[in-house]
Amino acid sequence: MFAAHAPRLRHFQTHNCLIDLSQKIFNGLTVLVIDNMQFIPIPQLLSMLRHMKLLEKLHVTRTPENVLLPSNFPISPDILEVHLLNLSELMISASMSVCATMMQGLVLPSSCSVVINAQNAYHEGRDLTILLRRMQEILSIWKCDPLTGRQSLLLSASEIIYTLQGPREDGRCHRDHPYISLALSWHKRQTKVETLYKLFPLVAYTFSFCLMAPDALGLLVSADVPCDVTHTFITFEPLLRARNADDDDVVLPYMGDITFAGVNFADDARRYWRRLLKILKFRERVGSPIHEVDFVHCVGELEQREDIERRFGVMVKINGEDRSTCTSGDSDESDSDGEDSDYTVQALSDVEDF
Repeated sequence: MFAAHAPRLRHFQTHNCLIDLSQKIFNGLTVLVIDNMQFIPIPQLLSMLRHMKLLEKLHVTRTPENVLLPSNFPISPDILEVHLLNLSELMISASMSVCATMMQGLVLPSSCSVVINAQNAYHEGRDLTILLRRMQEILSIWKCDPLTGRQSLLLSASEIIYTLQGPREDGRCHRDHPYISLALSWHKRQTKVETLYKLFPLVAYTFSFCLMAPDALGLLVSADVPCDVTHTFITFEPLLRARNADDDDVVLPYMGDITFAGVNFADDARRYWRRLLKILKFRERVGSPIHEVDFVHCVGELEQREDIERRFGVMVKINGEDRSTCTSGDSDESDSDGEDSDYTVQALSDVEDF
């Protein structure tokens, strides 16, 4: 290719073909896109990338050979460490094992944008552990200046997408500003929705390592996730509490307002009020108290709200209004939808609006 001489070659894109990227003509690349990569083993690719010290953008996609298997590429015990100190944007979309192997080997600058789409994700295995540990390391030193934008979280029965975004212009993330996104997906045919409840606490804990996370959270829950109180608490409690009972680290310490939207409190109400009180007590103890709780279009009696106000000094609202200024009869007519809350538990939403 190019008679092995292309000193000004800076951008290179390949789709579903085998290219020897170890040739010297690729050493000066600043942009490399490898789409539908099927032929290059990941350790070999990392070895090739070691010589591309000027690389600024790297995109790698690889379709899993067998989507029904949790792993399609074994992690090598000796992964080459590759320093890409000029990289500003990394995107990897492949199986969990491929993502874990590449992230284990790449050393990135603190302001690099990282987008990881890990397919065939399951709640157990070395691949997931390695990927999340590496993401924790990246998030702990991530820099975002100026610190604006928001956190975005999408949950469905077969996918989790957590994103830290930079400044937004016209509703979109500015591509030249650092942002980090981790997507884990699995196959609904092979796993139940319980996979979501096992993976989500791990992902939420991983993003708690970021010290520069925006203080606003946009949360969307797909309609294929059960919206009863049982699943609501199982799903969202990791955002409000710690990773485990002995841990005082709060995932979102500055999240002071909670909105329950369209949640059914009619079944086994005492049990779930007790869980909510436990959350409020924990947040108060660790110095990150909840200041406001709003129940928007919720079903069931909210008789424990006075206990919340008295014990924790929390302002309780019904459909966006202070409960002391409205009655249960007129609260349902409120037009408020709880959008001003730091944190909204939305029972049903439309994925296409995310």
